[in-house]
Amino acid sequence: MQTIQASEVEKKFDNGEDVSEYMDFSKAQKLSTLLNQSNNEYEEVKIFFPKNFMHLIDEKVKEIGVNREAFIKMLIAQNLNLTH
Repeated sequence: MQTIQASEVEKKFDNGEDVSEYMDFSKAQKLSTLLNQSNNEYEEVKIFFPKNFMHLIDEKVKEIGVNREAFIKMLIAQNLNLTH
């Protein structure tokens, strides 16, 4: 795996270039795979966030290319150590 600045990877990605040589996939798992492995039924949760908080979330989801729900699930999975 080559070393490169995150800003350079972002530029390459935005230009449609393959950036996989800069990624470490040794422990990678899809969040959907992790969630499906749980064999649990889903429960709806309603959470209220301040508008300025949602603005920050919206900026981040645009940056990484996922929707709000996926982003929040990713954060929770990371904090529960489900992504390792």
